[in-house]
Formats: sequence, C-alpha cells, structure tokens
Amino acid sequence: MKSLKYGVGSVIVSLIFVACGQPKLTPEQQKVRTVNDTTNCEFIDTVYFEASIYNMPQYARINTVNKGGNAYKILSADTQKIMGVDVKMTNIEVYRCKF
Repeated sequence: MKSLKYGVGSVIVSLIFVACGQPKLTPEQQKVRTVNDTTNCEFIDTVYFEASIYNMPQYARINTVNKGGNAYKILSADTQKIMGVDVKMTNIEVYRCKF
C-alpha cells in the first residue's frame, strides 16, 4: 500500500512538471501579438486549447502561427482545477494583421 501511494504521488508530480513546463517559442512565434482593434486584420480562424495558467500565452502564440496568423484576440478564458492544477480553457480568434 505504501509503494502504491509513492507511485501515485510520483505520477502526479510528473504531470504537474509537464503541465507547467514552458514551451520554447520560435522567432516567428515570439513576434505574435494580441490585438483588440482588428480593423487592419484579416480573420483566419477560431482556436480552442487548454493549458496551464502559466503557459497559456505561449500556447496562444503557437496556435496562432500554426493557423497562419500573426495576432490573436482572446474570446474567452475559463479556469478549471484538474488534479490540483489550474487549467485555462481558452478560445481565441486568429488574425493576419498589418502592423
């Protein structure tokens, strides 16, 4: 029973480290911006993703570049606790803007 507790504990700790790890961004992903005024932008798509609250902006940038955009606008971001970790459930609009 004691070894089972340690096994489950190590799995949970591993999941927390994986969930909180910061993804490495490419130079193109680092140039992605958030926008509020989309008048000089072309709408591309909407994207839904889940990430920890600490790396949500990085995943927004990754998803924006994957869709061919250079800017995003957050539509909604709700937080839910999963296995003790806060997770952001996020919807964004992806744009190609002229800056």
